[in-house]
Amino acid sequence: MSVHLLQREAVSWDTHSEESDLLLGNLPLEAEQVLGYRRLSQHQQAVRQLSSLKETLTSLDIRPFTQASVDKYKQRCEWIVTPMWGRVANVGFAIGFLAVLVAVPALIVSALVSWAGISFYLAAAALLGAVVGVSSLILGAVRLRERKWVMHELGSYAEAVPEFALQTALDIKRINPEVEFYVCSLEERRVVVDPFLVMRVKENGFHRDYYLEVWNESAFSGTREA
Repeated sequence: MSVHLLQREAVSWDTHSEESDLLLGNLPLEAEQVLGYRRLSQHQQAVRQLSSLKETLTSLDIRPFTQASVDKYKQRCEWIVTPMWGRVANVGFAIGFLAVLVAVPALIVSALVSWAGISFYLAAAALLGAVVGVSSLILGAVRLRERKWVMHELGSYAEAVPEFALQTALDIKRINPEVEFYVCSLEERRVVVDPFLVMRVKENGFHRDYYLEVWNESAFSGTREA
């Protein structure tokens, strides 16, 4: 794990100070009750929830990883298979196989009739073909092995989750039940490698993910990695 890439940040939320007086007042509720206009009251509720969540994280001393460091870490770990690598591996193996298939019988014939000069070139062609073929197989085995980040709901996550990550989720959920928790894991052929505990929050009508904890699944020890 390249956990040294991950950095934590101070809690920061997209709240607008110029709207605070309006959203903390009675106008949103009156607009909903008298005019039937609910958007402002919904906005007020969302801001209050974010403010409460900020206070919760501050009191628990929980700081999410910065999004920039998470993106860098995930890009470093992820392997995405592109069609180009498959074509390169297939073409390389085909060329190497054909070179060996043609050169070896010709080499045997040239050796029997003592064509030393031709035998040298045929042996070189067979060797080069074998190298190209084996290299293509290795390339295919490495580059066609895909690692992708997959998001799972915490409740349906099948692998073990360390106690410290569960405790973090519980501490937040008890105070702010509106948030949702997920596990974002790096998976290679259905083998889980490096999972994150992710908190999903509604902000301005959209979802935003905050990465709170990370652990090493391949060497599971139940300890915080960063």
